[in-house]
Amino acid sequence: MAESYPPARPHGRPDRQTPRLPEGVSVAEWALERRQWQNPRIRTLLGAIQLLEGVLDSNYAILHCSPERLMEVWRQVQKVAHVVRTRLAPLFEHPSVVPEVEAARQGTRTALNLMSRRLLAQLDDYPDDVPRDRLPELRKLLCISMGQLSSFMQDTFGALMAADPRSTNDVDYYLSKRFPRDIEEAEWLYKSVDKLGRFLDGLTLQNEQFFAPRIERLESEQRLLGAEDWRPVVRFVERLDDLAERLREVLALRGVRFDEMEILDRHSREIPESRSRLLALETAAREVIGGIDRGARASRMIEPAQEADLEHSHAVFSRRLAAAARELSSSLKDLSSFVPLWLVEIGNRRALMLYPTAGTDLPAS
Repeated sequence: MAESYPPARPHGRPDRQTPRLPEGVSVAEWALERRQWQNPRIRTLLGAIQLLEGVLDSNYAILHCSPERLMEVWRQVQKVAHVVRTRLAPLFEHPSVVPEVEAARQGTRTALNLMSRRLLAQLDDYPDDVPRDRLPELRKLLCISMGQLSSFMQDTFGALMAADPRSTNDVDYYLSKRFPRDIEEAEWLYKSVDKLGRFLDGLTLQNEQFFAPRIERLESEQRLLGAEDWRPVVRFVERLDDLAERLREVLALRGVRFDEMEILDRHSREIPESRSRLLALETAAREVIGGIDRGARASRMIEPAQEADLEHSHAVFSRRLAAAARELSSSLKDLSSFVPLWLVEIGNRRALMLYPTAGTDLPAS
């Protein structure tokens, strides 16, 4: 690959000021780590960020650009993924003698492992020359993957520089073109998650009013609910398709960190799956119990065995429906608990862009 990286500091040129090292860390130890690991990490990160910046178009542009431009973007993303996997990841294997740098290194390794299992594995599923019939799905993948790659590298670079003993201020960042863009993206993510939270508030209210009471009835009565009683449940769970779509939209935004992505991605898959299982189980239960009931009515006299079968089927299906419903309700509660905390965290990150000094009181988000 022909990508170029920012040049290393010339040999023998001193830093602008002597770094303040933690107690127990010698200048010689830090100098060795700086040459062998820390400086290469920084240069490689900056190089990868520059590679991606050239094709970091908006989601709308990715979804509507020409196939030629799409292939140009795809090739560049492949290069970035290759750099992350083969050049960046090995640089975070060696422990640091500086506790702050070590904490940043360990956090980056965790993010790299998650990204390798999920994002990079998804990219590996696509060939160098993507067939035209797979271009629509590639567009969607790039919308998500480019934002996640960019966020990972920016977050990693920020954490690494904040932990570096040589870091004294953030002036260069605030004067850069990236700063206003980061502010805009943070504002958009905050607003999107806030909107998601309000939607979840409505679902939580419906869960308490319509869903939870019917779960309790299934468990206590050991019988299927009547069609009229079940209809509000159907209307409620059908709204979960909208929730899954909103989760996917938020996942596609830049600024979503990998631990947050993992939580959202899990819920975006599990909630629709639980919703489908619940509705399919209820349909099957009504068919089975309806068949037994029709057979009993056809004989004009319900035999004890038929009545026992009917009661047993009601009991079995009601227990399974209640379990499936509780699983779905629990996922919704977990997501509803996570989003407000996440919104606070996003607000703090947004505030820290403007108030980076340790100990500064953060403004209300």
